[in-house]
Amino acid sequence: RGEFLLSLNVPFTTSYVVNNPSLFGSLAGPLANKQRYRQSGYAQINATLNWTDPTNRLSLGIFARNLTNERYFILYSSSGAFGDYAVTANPRVVGVRAGYTF
Repeated sequence: RGEFLLSLNVPFTTSYVVNNPSLFGSLAGPLANKQRYRQSGYAQINATLNWTDPTNRLSLGIFARNLTNERYFILYSSSGAFGDYAVTANPRVVGVRAGYTF
């Protein structure tokens, strides 16, 4: 028979400066002196469903991270002649896992 455990979490992050505290220059019009590399707020939805057998030795599970496929930046490298360079977080990730306790 075993035991099922469902886990959901929804982390929320407000707006923040990524890693380059660069400001737009005075010639940028309405953007003048505003933060260039700011990530707006976002939320993620993560879920896990695990099953453990009655002996508590075998476990099987499925998981999903970033279910809504939220796109957000985790790192801005900087700007260059061809534009800004950035690293985004992982897209939706779904997987399975298994475990055995000796």
